[in-house]
Amino acid sequence: MTKENIEHLFDKFAKIRIEFEEFSKMEKGSGLGLYISKGIIQAHGGKIWVESAGKNRGSEFFFTLPKM
Repeated sequence: MTKENIEHLFDKFAKIRIEFEEFSKMEKGSGLGLYISKGIIQAHGGKIWVESAGKNRGSEFFFTLPKM
């Protein structure tokens, strides 16, 4: 995932263009899942973020919630 993708990943209606050698550019989803997840996690005092080693290198999603 590129830095540009990561900057907009949690935006409302965000879509990431995916390029495959065998397929043309594809977009999937409504772009609300991560936006809603971020809202729920932040409402509980937590944080959510993504880390990626770069395009086609995989991505990891993390979140934290405070102890009660």
